[in-house]
Amino acid sequence: MGSISISESVWFDLIKREMGPSGWQFQKVSSDKDNGILIENSPSTLRALIEQKKGKEDVTNHLRQLLEAILKDVCHSLEVKVAFANEQYRIRYDCGTRPLSAL
Repeated sequence: MGSISISESVWFDLIKREMGPSGWQFQKVSSDKDNGILIENSPSTLRALIEQKKGKEDVTNHLRQLLEAILKDVCHSLEVKVAFANEQYRIRYDCGTRPLSAL
């Protein structure tokens, strides 16, 4: 059995989402002063992560991410043009890229 080490959460979450359905298992490694190195299972889907954390931790951000993923799949299936935005630019498939102030 092999392993891949990834320190960036964006890449870790991407690989979990893509490879989780294939049966890959994921662990997060951390450390603290009192316990040393800690290895914790990391669920491969948002649904499993929400189920693991609910009642113990705040899951509102994970619920938002799950809703966004579901809506993205629906829009993709219906071939809906969707605008994506970040802090500086709004990207539209049909209009190109412009600063938010220009919209």
